[in-house]
Amino acid sequence: MSQQTKRSAQFIPLILLLVTIATFGGGCASSTLPPALSATEKATLKTGRMAFTVGVETYKFPAYSDALVKALRNTGVFVRVDHLERFSSPPALVARVERAIYGSSAIPLWTLLTLGLVPTKTEESFGYAFSLSRPGLESRRIPVEYSYRGRTTLGWEGLFLRLSPNYSIDPESNQRFRGRLALAILDHEDEIGK
Repeated sequence: MSQQTKRSAQFIPLILLLVTIATFGGGCASSTLPPALSATEKATLKTGRMAFTVGVETYKFPAYSDALVKALRNTGVFVRVDHLERFSSPPALVARVERAIYGSSAIPLWTLLTLGLVPTKTEESFGYAFSLSRPGLESRRIPVEYSYRGRTTLGWEGLFLRLSPNYSIDPESNQRFRGRLALAILDHEDEIGK
C-alpha cells in the first residue's frame, strides 16, 4: 500500500464520524413550516400583548410543560411566563397542558445504513394543546390549541431542503410557528380578559 493510500485511509473514520453526526445530530433533518403569516396577521402580532403573568402547571411528563413555558415565552404575548412553582405570589393565569402533541417515532433504518443517502420521510405533528384559567377557577378553563402536520425528512436530502424558506430543523423556534401560536392565544383575548 502506498504512503498516499495510507494517509487517505486515516481520514475514513473521521469522515464516517462527521457523516453520522450530521445525519443523526439534526444536521441532516428538516421539517416543513406552517403557512407564512399574512400582512394583517403580522400587524395583529405587533400590537397583540396581554398584561398577564402565566404560571405553567407541571404536566405528568414534565418535558411537555417545560416546552410550553418556552413556547409561550417565545410568543411575546404575556408579561411573564414561568413554571407555576417559581411564582412567589399567584400568577394572573395558570396554563395546563391538555394534550401532548409530539412527532413521529420512525426509526430511519435505511437512512442510517446508507449514511444519509436514502432519506426517511415521515409526517409529524407540531404544536400545543393547553388551557388557561384564573388561579382557583380551574372549572373555567379556556382551551387554546395550535397544531399542524408537516413532513420531516432525515438524511442528506433534509440538509438541502433547509435551504428553502419553508423548512427548518426546529419548526417550533421559527417565527411562523411562534406567530401562529400567538394568534391562537389572541383569538381568545376576550375570554381570557374576563
